[in-house]
Amino acid sequence: MNAALNLNEVIIAGTLSDTPEMRTTATGITVTTSSILVTKTYTHKEEKKEFKIYVNITAFGGIAEELQQTKKGTNVIVTGELAVKTSNDESKTKYSSPKYYVVVRTLAKADESVVDESALF
Repeated sequence: MNAALNLNEVIIAGTLSDTPEMRTTATGITVTTSSILVTKTYTHKEEKKEFKIYVNITAFGGIAEELQQTKKGTNVIVTGELAVKTSNDESKTKYSSPKYYVVVRTLAKADESVVDESALF
């Protein structure tokens, strides 16, 4: 088979670790950023340990507005795609290493229904 397999789909479930920050671009697009804390608990040599990962997320349009209405500590599940900022971005910001984040397509809060990007436009 000569065709390459390409899939960029991310599902993250965790707790918002900071208050979402919303802004509007010069072209009028709403953008909200935040991060999700994912905690993995495991046992090593009979000692309980935790491994914490902070995942940066960015949402646009209607999903950005929905994310802005959530608070730090809210349990969420998001689906989206993995993206990366490098020092070659238009902003000319210099990064010591690539900055990875998830572009959110759907957002579900604990005990609420799923908000889908396509339903908000």
